[in-house]
Amino acid sequence: MPFSPTVSVIIPTFNRARFISEAIDSVLAQTFQDFEIIVVDDGSTDNTLEVIKPYLERYANRIKYIYQENRGPSAARNTGIKIAEGEYIAFLDSDDLWLPDKLEIQVKFMGRNPELGFCYSQLYIKYDQGFKGKKGSDQIFPPPYQTSFEEIFKQRESSIYTSTVMIRRKCLDDVGFFNEKLRRFEDYYLWIKLADAYGWKMIEKPLVILRRHEMNLSSIDDRISGYYYHIEMYKELHRNSNSSRIKRMAKEQIAWCLYRIGENYWIRHQYWLAFQSYLRSVSYDPFLGSRECRKLRKLIIPYIKCVILCSLGIIDMVGGKIQWQFPPW
Repeated sequence: MPFSPTVSVIIPTFNRARFISEAIDSVLAQTFQDFEIIVVDDGSTDNTLEVIKPYLERYANRIKYIYQENRGPSAARNTGIKIAEGEYIAFLDSDDLWLPDKLEIQVKFMGRNPELGFCYSQLYIKYDQGFKGKKGSDQIFPPPYQTSFEEIFKQRESSIYTSTVMIRRKCLDDVGFFNEKLRRFEDYYLWIKLADAYGWKMIEKPLVILRRHEMNLSSIDDRISGYYYHIEMYKELHRNSNSSRIKRMAKEQIAWCLYRIGENYWIRHQYWLAFQSYLRSVSYDPFLGSRECRKLRKLIIPYIKCVILCSLGIIDMVGGKIQWQFPPW
């Protein structure tokens, strides 16, 4: 008799042999056992397959393994979705962990709330030993105050982590899968589309452990690149959405990203790039700072600094050692 699971668990992976066995174990340890696991290997060059082989032999009826050439996380997740047979789709990044009652709580929650298209939960952020980023104890994220679509959108960075999400398959079929054209924030793009079309709720309980380790540590350069990727995602939303509120809010977020890019360039003493970023932010949203006095003050001061320092000859905004060409997006 063919196995027809309630939940399809999709685990995309790329060179995460060090972590993936623990991720799979955390799914197998669930109190709710009506699931299938689909591991999509996005072109790993390490020993991922060797780590997974014992699971394929022992759980041949419920674990599928697919290898594909490297195409990115969106394509890997979409490959899993296409062969998934469950009523619900859940994702687990291969370096994260689920707590044992994650699926049980979410399946019951979705059953009690048939109007919802998806739900997500809080999570624990766990800093691996040797991590050189934040110090201190594990944290719970996100805070339980996101009650509207606008609040989700205005987080500016997705606070809906992929490993915490459970989606009705029919809703994915309606709004579409992950956008494979986006290089980053493809998950945030999909959450916004789903939230605009369907009901959603956050379960105010940590059900996932998100690992922070040296392999996902970011620098200032990474942050600047991240804001450009955000801009790419917001422009894609603006182009493809028929929703007036999404179009309006996408422009506001592009303005905010440009403002943050300017801040990072200022820190690196690339004043001309900073100045152009500030100006472009205002071109997208002239009232960027007017909604909060603190932001208005922060926005105006760099403008004044740039003009004064340039007029006094203290900085060279168009030549010398300072890069002046604005990067394309």
